[in-house]
Amino acid sequence: MSLSRHLNKEGIAHANADSATHARHISQRSKQKVTEWIPELVEENPAFEFRLNPKGFDIGKGSYFTGISETEASVSGESFEDHCSAVNWKRRWNTSTMSRNGKKCQVRRKRSSPACEEFVVNFFPAQMRFINQELIRWETAGLLPEQQKGILISLVNEIRIELLKEFKESSGRDIVASYIHWDSNKIHIGIIHSRVGPENTLVGLKRLGTVGPWSVAQNRLVSLGLVDAGDNRLADNLERFRSRFKENDTDRDREPLDIKLHNLLDEKFSALVQKMDVGAAARYDQAQEYYKQWKLQNRKASQTRSPTSQRIAWDTVRFLTPLLPPEVRVALSIAHSVSQVFNILGDALKTVSTTSSPQHNPQPKITKIL
Repeated sequence: MSLSRHLNKEGIAHANADSATHARHISQRSKQKVTEWIPELVEENPAFEFRLNPKGFDIGKGSYFTGISETEASVSGESFEDHCSAVNWKRRWNTSTMSRNGKKCQVRRKRSSPACEEFVVNFFPAQMRFINQELIRWETAGLLPEQQKGILISLVNEIRIELLKEFKESSGRDIVASYIHWDSNKIHIGIIHSRVGPENTLVGLKRLGTVGPWSVAQNRLVSLGLVDAGDNRLADNLERFRSRFKENDTDRDREPLDIKLHNLLDEKFSALVQKMDVGAAARYDQAQEYYKQWKLQNRKASQTRSPTSQRIAWDTVRFLTPLLPPEVRVALSIAHSVSQVFNILGDALKTVSTTSSPQHNPQPKITKIL
């Protein structure tokens, strides 16, 4: 999903995680991920492992806010929708300056797109791992469910406030509302903003200046050492971003807003971890290491699931099958996926390696096929 978009009625309803529209969108996306191009069932999204998993208390699907005050109380999802829809209606037009007969004058223009826009900032899987581990610790330490809930909300809300401040300062746009979604694979904070101010005048930057979700994720992976030194795709994207602002030296040094806000989230999260007990920093390091190992294993598995990899694997198996022992050929003939093929070949190689040693019978015997 894009990190930035205009919000029509459907988009506003999606921002309310408790709405039927949001549930419908989630269901549609799940169905779209059922199969890949090669007809092989795809496993449940592995990132599901990192989603928020509170024990003993219900935090709900989302928290919603219609202002930027640090002491602001959350509102219901319905009130959030009504507020954003009202802003879209009131700011469906804006004033601007144009020249007529050599003179500048103010005109009223009807907008072709909704006034409300959304900007999303995601927590990182390693942060989700740390949060879930902390929830287990708090429960073990005897904290009541409401106490655990209060600590969690306070931590995320403090980050939300910092993101709102930075977005306002960096973009100059009017912040209309915000939310926290707790029900996705990772907690994310949504900033509802508008370039049309309360007086229907244009405010802030015309272009926010972003590089997209892939570059944001890649930037985070670089910080964990999960990107090869020869992979220049992120650097190329950043150079293309800078080239779009080359006409202005000040803008050329501008950092992409989506990377800037995600970096701020990471910095703020680390700072909050440092304020916890003495062992919190070490536990966060462990969470990051856990995610690094998970990511490496997931990459390896995803390579065998990709259509290109599967086609190459099947072609290779067909070429080698006549050279294999009969029992292995039989096992391969009834395999339904590339993963099964690799398991069969791996077991066959292990058996051959074992039985070819001096203390064993040199005749290979497959003990495990499927």
